[in-house]
Amino acid sequence: MKTINKYMLLAVVLLTSLTACREQFEDVDAVSFDVTTESVVCKVGQPVQFLFQGNPDMITFYSGEMGNEYAYKNQDRIAPSRMGYQFTTQVKAGVGAKPNPSAIPLSYSTDFSGEYTMEAVQAATWIDISDRFAWASDHRAPNPTVFSELADITDLFPDEKTPVYFNYHFYCKGMETDPSCRSQWLISSPCFYGITDTKSVELYDIVDAGWKAVLNEETYANDASHAKGITFINTSRLMFSSDYRPAGDREMWFVSGPIFKMDNVNSGPDFGLPIKGIANPAMASYSYAYSEPGEYTVTFVAANVNVYDRKERVVELKVKIVEDEGTITPPEQEEWN
Repeated sequence: MKTINKYMLLAVVLLTSLTACREQFEDVDAVSFDVTTESVVCKVGQPVQFLFQGNPDMITFYSGEMGNEYAYKNQDRIAPSRMGYQFTTQVKAGVGAKPNPSAIPLSYSTDFSGEYTMEAVQAATWIDISDRFAWASDHRAPNPTVFSELADITDLFPDEKTPVYFNYHFYCKGMETDPSCRSQWLISSPCFYGITDTKSVELYDIVDAGWKAVLNEETYANDASHAKGITFINTSRLMFSSDYRPAGDREMWFVSGPIFKMDNVNSGPDFGLPIKGIANPAMASYSYAYSEPGEYTVTFVAANVNVYDRKERVVELKVKIVEDEGTITPPEQEEWN
């Protein structure tokens, strides 16, 4: 019995010691931090110098610009947007140096019926917008994958209620007519975006856009690859394909579902820029240059942290950014009098 009491007493002592030790390390020091500036008025492109007092574990910076405002730290931002589109292309299967790019134009229509048949596709009015994008070419490298930059397509939408359809058209000539024609094109990661002043928000990915393959069945009637059940569309790419060096012409289309214009998108909350972490040395200052004139609320969030606790101090300053108009013009003589 005495031995049991002895071990119980030891356990109590150890538990008390561990509890006291944990409480000692759970608490973090209060944050001592302040910020001043050399000047609250600066020119566009001229770095604003922020001077620090204190040495917190972490510092996060919010410039006050659109997309980087502390006021939107925990609040979604509904922002005006433009419509954008991008994709990548690759040509394969066939003789190089002649990838027939003119046979894969990208077009749009506002009068397509929505019926995915060859007759309906051919009856619609399609306007070619291929020149807005970069395309794969054998002149770059063997079978290159070419990324097309995000293109603004806002002007294609008459209004928010009118659907716009997009269409890739594949036409591969038969071996007897043109034996060098490419017989496979990959359109990867096609995606429609809402473009705001600070970011691009995904609106329709390849699945949401509802792409459908429409074949000229007559040209594919004797196509062996098609007979094998080739998958023209999956969750990452659209693939125009036929027999390698086909005996006859091959024709098909990829037509999107209805795409609607969005004038506003939810770009989510704003995020600050971490400028100091726990492992970094103390910072005496930080500089930042603005590209646009205006009045900005600058916010620094300083924090001391450990696995148990976090303490913060938020410091805000106002800065005014003006156009760089050169030197100040002195007043006329009579004004001095």
